[in-house]
Amino acid sequence: MARLPAAIPAIALFGWLSVAGWEIQIQGGLGECAIPQPLQERACCRHAAAARPWTSTEQTDDKHPFRLATSPARGFLNSTFNETPTSLAQEQRPTVMIHPDDARTCGIGDADYVVLGNTRGKVHLHAKLFSGVRRGVLIAESIWPNSALRRWCGINTLTGADSIAPYGGAAVHDNKVWIEKARA
Repeated sequence: MARLPAAIPAIALFGWLSVAGWEIQIQGGLGECAIPQPLQERACCRHAAAARPWTSTEQTDDKHPFRLATSPARGFLNSTFNETPTSLAQEQRPTVMIHPDDARTCGIGDADYVVLGNTRGKVHLHAKLFSGVRRGVLIAESIWPNSALRRWCGINTLTGADSIAPYGGAAVHDNKVWIEKARA
């Protein structure tokens, strides 16, 4: 069996790449190297890890009663578009969607300046009341440049950078947070 070179340049950021019976774990960015390993050498470990359940979301608690979902805003497909005049005009300003009943409970009105936080930090946004959001969930459509937010703290201030189970890689996290009306 032909062996792959000891190190292969990684093209993707994270994950597994299958090449001719080899699986290559990619843990890094462009220009870094991945170390190949034959499938048969780690098949038992991989399947055992895949069979174990893991918590894929942070669980809310008394201090962090909301789950925060972050996703690109319609005008910001990716960060390439987050500073174009058309996209900025369409999105207007960084906001967080909150169910009207949750907002009322928290003393928050539409367009109020609010603070979201958790153990990682705080982010200041404007509230957008939206009945299409599930109660207990906040949605911050984003990819705003950090310079668009107070203290240059973007939405990723609140998101975890921990690897996901069972093998690591990029994750779409639901994060536990609190929300309150910002003080003047």
